[in-house]
Amino acid sequence: MNSKGKDNKFIVIQKGFREYYAIPRSLIKTENLNCLITDLWFPYKVPHFNRLFIKKILLRFHPDLKEAKIYSPNLIWHLKNFISNFNSQSSWDNTITTNNNFEDYTVRLINNISKEINQNTIVFSYSYTALKAFKKCKEIGARTILGQINPGPEEEKLVKQEHKNFPYLKSNWEEAPKEFWQKWEKEIDLADRILVNSKWSKDCLTKHGISSNKIVEIPLIFKPAAFFKNKKGSIKFNKKKFNILFLGNICLRKGIARLLIAMSFLKNQDIKLTLVGPTEIDPQAWDSDSNIRWVGPVPASEIPSFFLSSDAFILPTISDGFALTQIESLAYNCPIIVSKNCGNIVENKVNGLLLNDLEPRTIANTILEAKDTFHLYKRPLNFKKNSLKKISTELNSIFNSKDNLS
Repeated sequence: MNSKGKDNKFIVIQKGFREYYAIPRSLIKTENLNCLITDLWFPYKVPHFNRLFIKKILLRFHPDLKEAKIYSPNLIWHLKNFISNFNSQSSWDNTITTNNNFEDYTVRLINNISKEINQNTIVFSYSYTALKAFKKCKEIGARTILGQINPGPEEEKLVKQEHKNFPYLKSNWEEAPKEFWQKWEKEIDLADRILVNSKWSKDCLTKHGISSNKIVEIPLIFKPAAFFKNKKGSIKFNKKKFNILFLGNICLRKGIARLLIAMSFLKNQDIKLTLVGPTEIDPQAWDSDSNIRWVGPVPASEIPSFFLSSDAFILPTISDGFALTQIESLAYNCPIIVSKNCGNIVENKVNGLLLNDLEPRTIANTILEAKDTFHLYKRPLNFKKNSLKKISTELNSIFNSKDNLS
């Protein structure tokens, strides 16, 4: 890291545990982290009377950050947030209210630590909870990086069209209200740089009119946490069928409508599709299909077993900011079938297959090709890897290039 990078001190604002806190973890390793501001954090000292409780709260802690300065709201804040959402009319009302409450907490905290903020301070915040903090910190003289978690309004247009294409699938998806995107536009204006995780996201943002000079691409990383590990020897493979896994939110955005049609073409093949995750569409859409099984949502600790017991992972996504599940799958030596509308992870016919298009017939034919070839792939499967050290280096070098933001 250059000498200039050593002077940078980052304030990371993160609602949720995206990437298992990869951004603050990378920065603390190079002594560039001032603090992490998050909505929920538990130290290792937790009650031992409820195992399920422990599994959940372990997700809101990472040992890499045990020495970090971390701020999170107290239980009273969470109670007030719950009460303020009690009369929400929709999931978007709930999301917007919670985001606003978290932003208010963040600004109050920044006011308390404002003496620590100067021209060497870089404030990193994920999108949709950055506006108020960016306003305050830029008044003080800090620089800002917006971590854009998805491809933004252009993705929503694609998803909206997908719902028009498949109206018979009863989906509970809701279009974002105008105020949501209006606020996001202000975040974009206040961001000195915008961090995305894929070329697909960058292309969607530039299509929306955002200068490419303002956008920086840094791929996601994945390393199984200790409490997620699972031994491959304990998994029983069903050799009679080619087992395909779809894991994540079961929705039209991720191409589920096209995948269901593709599976209807494969009814006479020894191919089984397992759906793992919550669903936005009525499960009756696949109830009568003998080659499809829906497991439903599962704890994070059980996810590795599904990758390990599958012959292929499939994601015919319409749009994804990255799709971390790609790396998860390859990390467990499960080759993937994926669209081009997400992070560029697949090396075609080496660790998986890229879909030439999202037509159901193309998906079906690609599944058949996978059935014939995936067992021939060399293990362990290779894929492009990022590292915590590399992420920190890239974050610190973002402002070292010419500041051409036109």
